[in-house]
Amino acid sequence: MTTIEVSHEFNKEAKAFGIQRFRTDYMLRQTGKGNEAAIYENKGKFYLKPEILEGLSKRDLKNVIDTINQRYSGLGESRNKLYKEITDAQKLDVAGRSKFILNMLLDKETEKKGQCFEVTAFAILKVFYSIRGFELNRFSTIYSNDGGIDYTSQTSIYQVTTALSDAKFAEDLAKAPLKNRIFVYKKVSPGFDFSKMDNDLVSDYISPADLENHLSYLLTKQPVRNSQLIIDVILQEFKREHYV
Repeated sequence: MTTIEVSHEFNKEAKAFGIQRFRTDYMLRQTGKGNEAAIYENKGKFYLKPEILEGLSKRDLKNVIDTINQRYSGLGESRNKLYKEITDAQKLDVAGRSKFILNMLLDKETEKKGQCFEVTAFAILKVFYSIRGFELNRFSTIYSNDGGIDYTSQTSIYQVTTALSDAKFAEDLAKAPLKNRIFVYKKVSPGFDFSKMDNDLVSDYISPADLENHLSYLLTKQPVRNSQLIIDVILQEFKREHYV
């Protein structure tokens, strides 16, 4: 099938699976790499590897489709459960909200690794900066390590990763040439060279400890208001990611 043919059929079903529109790079990225890839592109057309279909009857193929639909139906249920957890956290006292926010930042994972960290880090930073008159925006709707630019402010871009390594640093530094950037990370890979942060294009780097300090600061100022704002942003971002 050509790109247009795949796109047309995909877009008819996309929103049912929490995806806004067809992206060829995402499809290829999520179906394996190299010799393990289930789908490949050649001269403007996409192909399934023949061995993927060998020995399968029409009934087998229908079972595959049913399995995919059941998988995404289960995701819908888990996402609704997540929304309820976030909504319930809004009813907690400040100490309970703080514990919830930190769990979302440091421990909890969704079906997309790094998603909770990226969303919660954004919520903390957005509220932290907003009370000083600065706006932080997030345009990504995937998750940390997705290959994009994650947050933006007036003067810098923010690159978010769950594991900052020398290779990841170099990859992120190559994006948006000559633009200042700030790194936000959950952990660093063994042996990461922090002297790299002396690069002229690096404005700052933000660790989980920094995010905890930002949260602590917010909860000493207007704890009820700020904790509510953070949780509101978390809920908004997850619903936006899921096209709710």
